[in-house]
Amino acid sequence: MSLQVKLSRESLVYYSGETIQGQVTVLNQANTAHAGLKVTVKGVLHLMPGKKELGKVEQTFTLLRKSKQLLEAGKIVGNTEIDFSLQLIPESGSELYETYHGQNVAVEYMVVAELQRTGLKKPLWTTVDFILERPAIMEGKSNAVKTFEIGDIGGDLSSKIVGHVQTTSVDIRTPIEGELEVVSAPPLEGIELQVVRKEKIKIPELVSETTSEAQCCELVVGDVQRNLSVPIYCMLQKFVVCPSLETSKFDLSFLLRLKIVYKDGTAGTREHYHDIPIELQRLERA
Repeated sequence: MSLQVKLSRESLVYYSGETIQGQVTVLNQANTAHAGLKVTVKGVLHLMPGKKELGKVEQTFTLLRKSKQLLEAGKIVGNTEIDFSLQLIPESGSELYETYHGQNVAVEYMVVAELQRTGLKKPLWTTVDFILERPAIMEGKSNAVKTFEIGDIGGDLSSKIVGHVQTTSVDIRTPIEGELEVVSAPPLEGIELQVVRKEKIKIPELVSETTSEAQCCELVVGDVQRNLSVPIYCMLQKFVVCPSLETSKFDLSFLLRLKIVYKDGTAGTREHYHDIPIELQRLERA
């Protein structure tokens, strides 16, 4: 005997307040007694200590928990399919955040089907994850082009790299775009555009602030011709980033980090970084 859960929406994307629908299938080749079948939709926030924070433990918070009894105790004869529907309403005092998998912060949602069995047999259960997104908002931030200039990097190396990104108010579903130009610089090993996330945990048991790379896009491999326009183009990956967020328990913010690696005849290579703060949003599309 085994269980399967299938959601009705192929994209697996849902919004707060919607009804999630699906079907639980009990695969059974006999006439089997059971003590009841239940389906539960869950949403959990995980706040985790950093690697250097010894003695601290992960804190979890229930954002969503709704259950429905599908079968009372009885017998199941052969394969059985049962439809279900549950509304995605947060627990009292909670809020449903977008699905996100960071370094010290994670938000996940799932549907759990559990079949209680008779006697001393362990329950059967299975889960399926789904994605929760917040509704898109009207664009409210400035869309002004953000220019940058990277000058001398210290020591005996001088450099000038100029460029721009189209906006620092980024729709999470559209690419980060812009251009850069190496005006003058020592020979290069390469240039990367990193999307960096800053996770700030604010609960007393686990106060911390960490910065980690969410993803990386290579812009230049090796050296590049001077005064040549180099395009910046980077699609944001799902789950490792989400709209910028401030809550009572944690904050999530993001920035673009240009990593320039110079060849250095004496030390091998030398790295230089330039940060551009950005606001990630889920904006309404025209």
